[in-house]
Amino acid sequence: MKRSLLVVFYGDIQGYPPTINMVNFLMSKGVEITILCRICKNPDDIFLQRPKIIQVSGEIGITEQMNGSPILKSRLYLKFMLNFCIQRIKNSSDLLLYDSIAFCYFAISKKIFKKRVIWYHNHDVIEEPNNRFSLQRFFYKIEQNNLKRIDFLTLPSIERLTYFETKETTFNFFLLPNYPSKFFYQKYAMVKKLDQNYFRIIFQGSIGEGHGLEEIIPLIGWNNLINKNIQLILKGKISNEYKQKLQAIAKKNKNDSYLEFHGYSSYQKVPELASTCHLGIAIFTKDDIMNKTLGSASNKIYEYAAVGLPILYFDNEHFNKYLGDYKWSLPTKLSKESILLNIKYAHEHFDIISPLAFNSFYNEFNFEKMAEKFYLRILDNKKSRILN
Repeated sequence: MKRSLLVVFYGDIQGYPPTINMVNFLMSKGVEITILCRICKNPDDIFLQRPKIIQVSGEIGITEQMNGSPILKSRLYLKFMLNFCIQRIKNSSDLLLYDSIAFCYFAISKKIFKKRVIWYHNHDVIEEPNNRFSLQRFFYKIEQNNLKRIDFLTLPSIERLTYFETKETTFNFFLLPNYPSKFFYQKYAMVKKLDQNYFRIIFQGSIGEGHGLEEIIPLIGWNNLINKNIQLILKGKISNEYKQKLQAIAKKNKNDSYLEFHGYSSYQKVPELASTCHLGIAIFTKDDIMNKTLGSASNKIYEYAAVGLPILYFDNEHFNKYLGDYKWSLPTKLSKESILLNIKYAHEHFDIISPLAFNSFYNEFNFEKMAEKFYLRILDNKKSRILN
């Protein structure tokens, strides 16, 4: 019997590397994949071999949808639901649901279609909203009320399991951290050298408050501790308001020429830019469910290590648990003195800690290692037709 899986994801695949990594891994094991998603641009850049891809209104961007009218959002949700039902009729595959919206579609249609093996991977845990009538609360309630109907639950962080209602459930749980893939990153296994004139610090991802950028910007430019100019490179989506705020801080400190912005791009371009830098910002100071469970759920932490970058992380109990034992991970409370001392240390010891960072990725923090463990466990599970 041909092994096949319908992957349902209401989003832009390029923005979710763990989804890309899992599809590549399963296809390498001979699983036939069909992806139902909102957007998947340039698939040949991210997949080892191209799966069957069904885009729903791919011409409408995610940002355009988020800022769109309730009518636009409703139309997109309904059109996706229709395509989901069509695929369940046409496609006999089991289901891998990759986000809470996809899970919602399954829950609504569960009584219409024949039971399949259901695997739910929760990428971004939902916090229960206070607003009783919000759409997010609707998704949250459906998710919690239907967990008993799934067969497998995978999460990128063990701490997030406590936020799921597991009473009366029989699903099998597996931990799948959001580590980067050797497929994408092993070509960056090169000896990195410091630039003679610049020390480049990078933050990649969704650019916003809570990452220490306001504290770091005043310190860029010429630095007497390392006798070099410090550049700050910001790559990813950013609102106009927040970009203007950061630019204003830099102009006030007369160092705006050392602040660079690089827009959102295909995932393939991310390591190309990061590999030109010397220190990665992996600071998360917010205290919501998402941010306080990122020790193994933040792919950017380990993507920095994968290109040989030491990292600057927020010094608290959670992140120290995951990163405190590695010489390439440098804790900060975001004081000026702490940040400068870490920059000095990273600069002076770069030739030692850069290879250590890459070796940690290659031997420990890579997606294939964790996915292989998951594959062997699920293979032995009698419930699964996915891999048998």
